[in-house]
Amino acid sequence: MHVDRNIKLIGKLLFGFEKGPRVLEVVRPAGQPLIDDMYEMKHMRSVANICNAGIQKEQMAEAASQACVTIPKSSWISTHHVFSV
Repeated sequence: MHVDRNIKLIGKLLFGFEKGPRVLEVVRPAGQPLIDDMYEMKHMRSVANICNAGIQKEQMAEAASQACVTIPKSSWISTHHVFSV
């Protein structure tokens, strides 16, 4: 499925191509919350719906360029960073 491939690729870009798939499959111990900070999940359904609607990269780039007219100075490029977990 389209979303499955995209999530796997995002994991690889964020955590590295070897570590990414393992990080995405980690199951937290019983009793711990699913996530530590719910804010990051606020728009997850919207992102999933965009992917499921078949929106192309170019369409997303155009929409984002109109919605996000400024880029914060703390922006990052995922290919330059590998995040640790």
